[in-house]
Amino acid sequence: MLPLLLGACSASTSQPASSAASTSGAAVPSLHHDEGSDLGLEGPTGSPTPVSTPAWNKAEQERAADIAHRAAAAFVDTKVSAQIWRQNLAGFLTQDAQALYSTASNESMPYGAVTKVGAPVQDKAHPMFIDVPVQVEGGALTIKLQYNDDYTKLLVYKIDPA
Repeated sequence: MLPLLLGACSASTSQPASSAASTSGAAVPSLHHDEGSDLGLEGPTGSPTPVSTPAWNKAEQERAADIAHRAAAAFVDTKVSAQIWRQNLAGFLTQDAQALYSTASNESMPYGAVTKVGAPVQDKAHPMFIDVPVQVEGGALTIKLQYNDDYTKLLVYKIDPA
């Protein structure tokens, strides 16, 4: 058995140095890439560029608040049942919030239908995040909305009891 192992080792060392280096070198970058692929999933503090958001003047803030309010009204419909509301809301969740919401929307948060959507409040430190207070039967929620990278779409980032 020992001669077979030595034979296998000698076969691998008989490769040309250039092909051995390229083979091992190709695997290393993909490992490094895989290790860092989830760095952006930590929320606002884990964002790769939290400080490089565009400057927001008064008109942009008003536009963002208007978009946030319309987006909140679009998925928070006071005329649908609580079950339909939960299903609609789940469709707007970011991947980061899906696990949180799937737990929260079951027995642990037995909220009823939405009764009121409050005015959205923009986070001054991270303008891409907007909090929308929502009154529901059985309690109140704060829904944190997040703009995507090009500021054209809002997603639900997090849902907290108010």
